[in-house]
Amino acid sequence: GTVFLIFAGGALLLASIGIYAVVAQTTARRTREIGMRMALGATSPSIQRLVVGRGLKQLAVGSALGLAIAFAVMRLARELLYGVSPTDPVVFGSVVAIIAVVGLLACWLPARRAAALDPLKALRHD
Repeated sequence: GTVFLIFAGGALLLASIGIYAVVAQTTARRTREIGMRMALGATSPSIQRLVVGRGLKQLAVGSALGLAIAFAVMRLARELLYGVSPTDPVVFGSVVAIIAVVGLLACWLPARRAAALDPLKALRHD
C-alpha cells in the first residue's frame, strides 16, 4: 500500500506539472490575443475565466478518458485489491476530485499571470 501511495503522489505531481506546462504554453502563445482583448476592454477576471475555462475543458476530457481506461485496467488488477471492489465509486470520485482541485490550481497560476499583462507590451510581443 505504501508503494502505491508513493507512486500515486508522484503521478499527481507529474500530472499537475504537466497541466501547468500545457496551460502556460498555450497562454504564452495567445499573449497577443489576450493583449488585444484587454485593449478592447476585457477585465482581469474575464481573462482569468477565459484561460481557466479552456484549461478545465482539457482537464475534463482527460479525466473522462482516464476514467474509462481506469475502469478497463482495474478489472485486470482485481487480485491486488483487498477489501475494495475494483470499481469503487468512492475511490474513483475522490481521485477525480483531487485531480480537479490540482488541475484548477495549475490552470489558475497561468491565468493570473495572463490577467496581469500590460496590453501595450502584450501587443508588441512576438
